[in-house]
Amino acid sequence: MIRINLLNLDNQTVKHSNDDVNYTLKIYDGDHGRLVDIAIDGEPIISGQRLVTQYPLIPYQYLEVGNFIILSEFDSLENAELMYLSVEELKNARQTA
Repeated sequence: MIRINLLNLDNQTVKHSNDDVNYTLKIYDGDHGRLVDIAIDGEPIISGQRLVTQYPLIPYQYLEVGNFIILSEFDSLENAELMYLSVEELKNARQTA
């Protein structure tokens, strides 16, 4: 698991590379809460999805080449942590759940 710092900003873009895969996450405010767009190697896979903390940001296993979870106490980005999990870590987590 890799921890990635988030800023306490309404709108931000986070770029992360791991295992020769480049991720771009755009976190922004929408009409009904915070939203996220995710691109893998420049290819959009998620657009305008509601950001929910404590749950994988990529909701479909078939799109995973890794995944992200935002950990936060109060569903805010203040003091939030973005965690990256590799395919192997996701597999292990699912086997123990």
